[in-house]
Amino acid sequence: MLPGENGFEICREVRRSLNLPVIMVTAKKEDVDKIRGLGLGADDYIVKPFSPAELVARVHSHIKIHERLLEEKRENQKSVIQIDDIAVYPGERRVYKNEEEIFLTNKEFELLLFLLRTRILYFPRMHCLTASGGWTRRAARPRLRFISTASGKR
Repeated sequence: MLPGENGFEICREVRRSLNLPVIMVTAKKEDVDKIRGLGLGADDYIVKPFSPAELVARVHSHIKIHERLLEEKRENQKSVIQIDDIAVYPGERRVYKNEEEIFLTNKEFELLLFLLRTRILYFPRMHCLTASGGWTRRAARPRLRFISTASGKR
């Protein structure tokens, strides 16, 4: 037991303010308590009594996972897709043409990213509409023109 504090509340507070692995070590062994702890954001839940070697192994495992996720996030933020004078930063969801930022809606950004990542030169209009989240033909026409104009293709 924690003096004057509740482990569930501490877990909630940690999750609100920090992006760190949380392992709850507790005497509460009922399924409802485990589900509550994991539901509040704990990454793992260990019931007393436990093996110290198992706890160390779980801590190391969660640290590795956390470090891998942070590295992936850093890589995504650093990555840039550059084609001629267009630069797309997927991690930041930003697009620049001639170093001037172009503001796109989420659907427009997803469509542009889809086209740049697939690197196929021709897409039937209906394929673009489907890939972009279901625009109507009328709504998609100006966006498709912008993308083809921005890339220098017609």
